[in-house]
Amino acid sequence: MAIFIDGACARNGTPDAQAGIGVYICCGSAHNLSKPLQNGPHTNQRAEIQAAIAAVKYVRRIHRDGDFRPSRGLVLTTDSGYLVKAMTEYINKWERNGWKNNVGKPVVNAEDFKELEGHISFLEGQHIRVRFWLVDRKYNTEADELAKEAVELSA
Repeated sequence: MAIFIDGACARNGTPDAQAGIGVYICCGSAHNLSKPLQNGPHTNQRAEIQAAIAAVKYVRRIHRDGDFRPSRGLVLTTDSGYLVKAMTEYINKWERNGWKNNVGKPVVNAEDFKELEGHISFLEGQHIRVRFWLVDRKYNTEADELAKEAVELSA
């Protein structure tokens, strides 16, 4: 199963930033999600992580309800190189280093990454393989639109 995810943030890096997430399951799906970011700092990078968390929680729920076959696996499709590199290259190093980056500073968004990794570990324990797929922005337009709509809702 491929789920397209995106985060958006208006006025990123300012005190009045407003962020939102988009999770695109399928055309016309009632499970597509456009939601303003609720807690914590509103940044584009954090919105990207929170979109992934929302997608993984959705798969946990449908798996629990018996509506998801583990053999299908999950592909989180995103245009965020930050998210893909973090989850495929850096996270194991961060865990080994006590959630410090390569210069010894605390990892930005560590709590969000820990939450995402926890959900992924649970799914993989249920024999659901979770992968990340980095795509060009032009192939992620539906999730992008949902994320932008969420930002507008939070304004």
